[in-house]
Amino acid sequence: MEALKVITRTSLSQPEKDTLFRWGEDLWDNDRYGLTWRGTDVHFVGYEDNEPVAHAGACLHTLRVNGDKMRLGGLNSVITIPKARSKGYGGLVVEAAEIHMRNAMGVDFGMLFCHPELEAFYSPRGWQTIQGPVVIDQPDGPRDSPHTVMVLPCKDQEWTNRPITLGSMPW
Repeated sequence: MEALKVITRTSLSQPEKDTLFRWGEDLWDNDRYGLTWRGTDVHFVGYEDNEPVAHAGACLHTLRVNGDKMRLGGLNSVITIPKARSKGYGGLVVEAAEIHMRNAMGVDFGMLFCHPELEAFYSPRGWQTIQGPVVIDQPDGPRDSPHTVMVLPCKDQEWTNRPITLGSMPW
């Protein structure tokens, strides 16, 4: 068996989408919230034996805070198919996304939305849970995010906990 090979793509083929995201119902346990999600700008796909088995996505967002622009790299759609779990593949595709957000996107912070039980996966990587609240856009109007929101400092600065109006759908 070969090691995981991570490929960066701007779009996924239908067979890649089917393999990565169509093996179960409500893969991220988010249907209960009825949210509309923002798309992915860049995909990081991990291949094992030429089969896509892990994915992380990233999107670029500019946030205005007190009149200043802040560049955020949104980490999204992190998943490993069941048969490839417990091999560290999730960490590898997330690392590829983090590097891309820092270097290619030049973000100030990474930001992700997750369930509380996933904080243990992201915290050792430097992600920090913020207090918010974080207001997200939805087709029926703005609302507080029901998810845990975490940030990753990507430059020499610290996140200041404060209410945030994202001005975007979550990712």
